[in-house]
Amino acid sequence: MSNNRNNTLEKLYLDHRKLVYAFISDYSNEEDVMEEIASTVWMKVWEKEDFFLDMDKKGVKYYLRAMVKTAASDYFRSLEQENKKVEKLKEYLIDSEQLKNAEESRFLENINYYLREAINVLSEDEKLLIIMRFKYNQSMKSIGDYFGITEGNVRIRKLRLLTKMKKKINDLMSEGRSENESREK
Repeated sequence: MSNNRNNTLEKLYLDHRKLVYAFISDYSNEEDVMEEIASTVWMKVWEKEDFFLDMDKKGVKYYLRAMVKTAASDYFRSLEQENKKVEKLKEYLIDSEQLKNAEESRFLENINYYLREAINVLSEDEKLLIIMRFKYNQSMKSIGDYFGITEGNVRIRKLRLLTKMKKKINDLMSEGRSENESREK
């Protein structure tokens, strides 16, 4: 019986996957974004398989459209929240207590040095995670898939790494070190 259910669920997927992507294209045409939203929708379908398998084709189409709209909205809202968090982190770095005591212009002149030094305290995997997230703007899901961990674990690791980097920057600033002073030594 469950094998028959799986075949029916697979048929539902095969019959509607192009439709789901068509719905998603109303919100984005970026492949990564489309994949993320589609996987969210299909995971929810799998969670409520009986509900969808008992529904007629028109009802399935209606619910899939609504699910895509919700998933896209959630995706872009979480992306916006994450970008706000990054901006707050940048502000926090700039507004930290050590920076208030130091000259802001000196910090800004030496920001590349501080970031290079902060990145150097990370392992190769940690550097890769930071680069994937901030340089290539990879989603938490794709980073998680690469490392074989959940999105939640990616978020936690990212926050820990940023905290580690912030500590290194604060230490350098407390020591009064800058790129010019580093070259002189």
